[in-house]
Amino acid sequence: MTPFLVPLHHLRFQPNLPAGMNPLRICSIADALRNVGSEVDPPVVVEKLGLDDWLVRDGRHRVVASWVAGRRDVMCEEAE
Repeated sequence: MTPFLVPLHHLRFQPNLPAGMNPLRICSIADALRNVGSEVDPPVVVEKLGLDDWLVRDGRHRVVASWVAGRRDVMCEEAE
């Protein structure tokens, strides 16, 4: 699959997992995005929801870190 950019406001999350999110991991990814200027690697795995929205299947930390870093979109690939 070829990765593509998805605006952050078109991404939707699954219900919260009991494990929650790790703020240190989010800050680490956000710092790399700000300082290196690269895209998230690996791309966030998403599934199409309706016309414009995408459900995040894998990569919640990377999506939140992109938002914290001030990004408008994130690199994604569609789930198979």
